[in-house]
Amino acid sequence: TVWANNSQYHSSVEITMQSVVPDPDDDDFDLIYLLDSMNLTAFVDEVYLEPQIFGGNVSSWSISPSLPEGLEFNTTNGLLNGIASVELNQTTFTVSGSNSLFLNTFEIVISVKYLDTDRDEIPDLFDPDDDGDGWNDTLELDCGTNPLDILSKPGDLDGDFICNSLDSFDDSAIIFFYPNDKLVLTIGEKMEPLEPIIAPSSGEIMRFSVIPDLPAGISLNATSGIITGTPEQEYWHLLLDYSHTFTASNSQYDFSYRVDFDVFAPIDVNQDTDGDGWSDRVEWECNKNPDDHRDFPEDIDLDGVCSFLDEDDDGDNIGDEIDRFPKNPTAWDDTDNDSMPDELTCMYLTDSANCTFDLIEDLDDDNDGWPDLNETSCGTLPKDNTSVPDDDDDDGICNLLEEYVPDAVRILWICCFPLLLLLLSLLWVINPFAIEDEEILGPEPEYTYTDDDWSGGSGEYDDPYVLKTVHGIRKGSFAESHEVIKVTNLTPRLKCSFTDMASEENGSRFGMRSIKSNSRGELEFRLKFSDDSDTPVTTEYTALIRLGSSSVYFQWKVEVEVIKDTPEEELAKRRAARIEREARKRAAEIEKRSADKAADAEIEAKKAAATKERSLKSKIEQIEKDAEERAAVAELKAVEAERKAAEMEKEAAKKAQEIEKENRRLETERLREEEEEERREAEEKARVEAEEAEERERQAEEEAAELRAMLRKKAEERKAEEEALRAQEEAEKIEDDQRAEREAREKEEEEARLERSEREKAAEEERRIAREAAESEREAQMRAMEAKEKLRKRAIERKKKKEQDEEESKEAREMADERFSQIEEEMEERKAKLDELDEEERKKEMTLLRISEKSKEIDFGIIGFSSPDQKDELQQIDGIGPFIEEKLNALGIFTFKQVSKITPELEDKINDSMEFFPGRVTREEWVKKAMKLVGTESVSEDGNDGGTSDMELLKRAKEQMHKEEEEAKKEQEFAMRRKKAEELLKKKERAEPTEEDEAVDSLIDFAEIGFGSEDDKDNLQQIDGIGRFVEEKLNSIGIYKVSQIANMSAETVERVNEAIGLGPGRIDRDEWVLQAKRIIR
Repeated sequence: TVWANNSQYHSSVEITMQSVVPDPDDDDFDLIYLLDSMNLTAFVDEVYLEPQIFGGNVSSWSISPSLPEGLEFNTTNGLLNGIASVELNQTTFTVSGSNSLFLNTFEIVISVKYLDTDRDEIPDLFDPDDDGDGWNDTLELDCGTNPLDILSKPGDLDGDFICNSLDSFDDSAIIFFYPNDKLVLTIGEKMEPLEPIIAPSSGEIMRFSVIPDLPAGISLNATSGIITGTPEQEYWHLLLDYSHTFTASNSQYDFSYRVDFDVFAPIDVNQDTDGDGWSDRVEWECNKNPDDHRDFPEDIDLDGVCSFLDEDDDGDNIGDEIDRFPKNPTAWDDTDNDSMPDELTCMYLTDSANCTFDLIEDLDDDNDGWPDLNETSCGTLPKDNTSVPDDDDDDGICNLLEEYVPDAVRILWICCFPLLLLLLSLLWVINPFAIEDEEILGPEPEYTYTDDDWSGGSGEYDDPYVLKTVHGIRKGSFAESHEVIKVTNLTPRLKCSFTDMASEENGSRFGMRSIKSNSRGELEFRLKFSDDSDTPVTTEYTALIRLGSSSVYFQWKVEVEVIKDTPEEELAKRRAARIEREARKRAAEIEKRSADKAADAEIEAKKAAATKERSLKSKIEQIEKDAEERAAVAELKAVEAERKAAEMEKEAAKKAQEIEKENRRLETERLREEEEEERREAEEKARVEAEEAEERERQAEEEAAELRAMLRKKAEERKAEEEALRAQEEAEKIEDDQRAEREAREKEEEEARLERSEREKAAEEERRIAREAAESEREAQMRAMEAKEKLRKRAIERKKKKEQDEEESKEAREMADERFSQIEEEMEERKAKLDELDEEERKKEMTLLRISEKSKEIDFGIIGFSSPDQKDELQQIDGIGPFIEEKLNALGIFTFKQVSKITPELEDKINDSMEFFPGRVTREEWVKKAMKLVGTESVSEDGNDGGTSDMELLKRAKEQMHKEEEEAKKEQEFAMRRKKAEELLKKKERAEPTEEDEAVDSLIDFAEIGFGSEDDKDNLQQIDGIGRFVEEKLNSIGIYKVSQIANMSAETVERVNEAIGLGPGRIDRDEWVLQAKRIIR
């Protein structure tokens, strides 16, 4: 206890001191790692660095300062491992290894940087484009390319920066046209849709537009480009060849095509001058006066066809040629030609509800004196005057209906009555005339037919014969089928019934009485319909009629028309319906003709399109290049300018022709007048000139001879001058060619010499660098060999120490085995004495016995063997009390040295053997505390300090090697930059640079801003203030990349500003450098 006192206060502190024996293994040691400097890439480089120990053991490890996140240091064995996940500037870490007597350190320099694939000084972690290929990393992953490989780029045919695999829209250049570029339309008539034809090589179209607006009523589908509509007002143009320009565009390109529109007012070709409801054309055709409303065509059946042209005037389905009453729809036949119709019917009246007959029905059609009804009853033909019933007594009743029997016959009948009874009974027994059921032949579809043919079906239940529909039957009226149905191959006199299978809906409207086949087995009939008065509204009834028993089926539709309007309104409605049917018919014909015309037009359009496509193929490439620069307004202006120029040129040519023609005429007249004047003068002066003619002729000949001589001389002189001049020019040309050839040869020789000199310098530089590198490598190898030799010696010593430790471990295990046998005998004795102990002591003794039994599980080859005679005061270790010390002794652990050698595996076994809670030995750090106690005891025994000089030598050798490697890298980098600069200068020299360019190159320090070329240039126009022209100027002085602008100093900015001819301070004012740095980040 140490006390501190003054006059007022005092204080004390207790210090516990103890002396221990050090561990024999705590000898001096050397500590090295195979790497003393690491430049790591975050999230990429994995570190696994083990220490190399030469000499004594190391019981404690530490590192300072703390490692960056991701790297771990094992304080048990000094292992450094992991993958760094944060950036770290170059930092020196000191690894300390110690035992109870000695402490050694080793310094490791570590720097960590994020991966920067494209070396744009923006780490991949924050760089949206890691490989610098212009594609965002997320897009590259979506498109299936490698975002870390500049050569792996997504395909993008249309250049919209959406890769082909994700781009559902092709934004490439557009080519389209309309099959008809001249449309002549009529107001009120719907135009045929005009659809654009898009070339196969064309890109997709996002929208269509038109300049100017289309004529009223006509519209353009902005998505499909189809032009449709019905013109509403007239439209024509006077100035342009084409009235409208259609433009198709997408996000990259647009393309225009011109179409001309003319819209005219309709021409009425179907006028009705007199307003009688019949057009003039129809009235002319019907032989009526189109100007007189009282003279209009007759139309009895109201079918819209006048009687003059109608082949069936009354509409009773009987042609006028064979109709005996062609103007009356209630009658058509007159067998006896007495002007009285055989039958009368309301079926074909236009107003069957108000049916009245103007004619009287003939009750004796064949005029043979027998009424038709009697002839039918008597079995004769009512329309054949040769077919007359037999009437023997001439009483007007035919024999078939006569009940008269002669007296002789009555007498014979009375006599024969018994015989007849006997015969009837015999026939009933024998029945030779009986007909079997299977012999009865009923109606069958194959023997059922009609002259007008069926509308469809085969006569079966599921496919009945379809009869023509009857329309316009009035409520409460009746109707017959248009078809006369004939059935053959029946059993004679077979009764055939009619059954409506849809009678639940139709009621009894289709009910018909059964009929019998004639003696030839034939039937002939029409189906009948009779409406009751219960039909409330216009209804169409559909019957499925069966003839016979499951044999022939007919489907017949009858429309009952219920009209509540006045006859005039009904007449108007019927006429409207007839006109509508006629219009539909004509519309169908027009539509058919239009379809044929459209098909022909389509074929012609396809042919024209194919021709145009073939003609346009040669122009497509040029059109695609100019597509961006073409705009609708500019094109209109260009067309107008061309047209005006053409008109002006045409007008000028026309005026020139007129002027020339007038000049020729005036010249001709003038010449004619002059000739006339000359002729008169010649006649007047002929006599005078005749005398002087000879003299003048002689003088003229002399003058002509002199003139020819003079001209010949001048021609010879001029020819000589031309030949001399030509010879001089040829000589100068030859001299120029020779000089140019000589200069080119000298230039080539100079370039070859410079290139050879550059190659020699480069080779010399490479040899120098190679020599220096080889020398450095040789020195490094020598130093490494020296270090390896020292390490080898240390390893040998360590191996010997390890063998010695193994021998000691073996001896310890043998001694432990001997002690185990002794302990067993002692345990038997102690167990025998348990009953003599009190409860508490017996419990404690039983615990110690259990622990002693578990001592067999302890490997004393690791911790060493000790006996109770060598026992230390284990209670000096915090956490070990008297009873725990007894437990350790029961396990055979008596010394601090044994505790200090306990491994993690043995800690768990000892913890279990001593019945502790899991992890107590580790938690209370018995091993570490025992090592300190062993170290305190060993300091005074051995103070060996060997090996320190070797460690320092090894450290200095590694530092020297690292320094030389850095210098070699820097020298190599400078050499590469010099070489690149020389190549750039050589390219510029080959391009015959001007003096101004050479001055600029000398002013700009490319070693400061870096180098670029056409192959890897950036888009400098992304910097505000740099346009296409400025970018070309920058490229001309060697600035191609954004990083070069970002690296410019203030002095370089002024030089570049002056070199490319911008205004003073332009680059600083537009902040090019700041923008470039932002783009790089």
